[in-house]
Amino acid sequence: MADVATSTVDKPAWVDLSTTNPKAAREFYAKVFAWDIEVSADPQCGGYFPGGRMAILTDPQGAFFGLLAMAAG
Repeated sequence: MADVATSTVDKPAWVDLSTTNPKAAREFYAKVFAWDIEVSADPQCGGYFPGGRMAILTDPQGAFFGLLAMAAG
């Protein structure tokens, strides 16, 4: 595992996990973080497992940023 020299507190962060075994990954992270993961059959989700609502936007200068509103619970 890589060493981390800095930490981010109270700032947005994004982490994606690509895996060949999403079921095992869901089970693992549900246990580690006490997450309740719901799998959506909606093809618009693009393979993501929604935990809320998300938007990816750009500002007038073209910088990308994302907003995430977590689902209750």
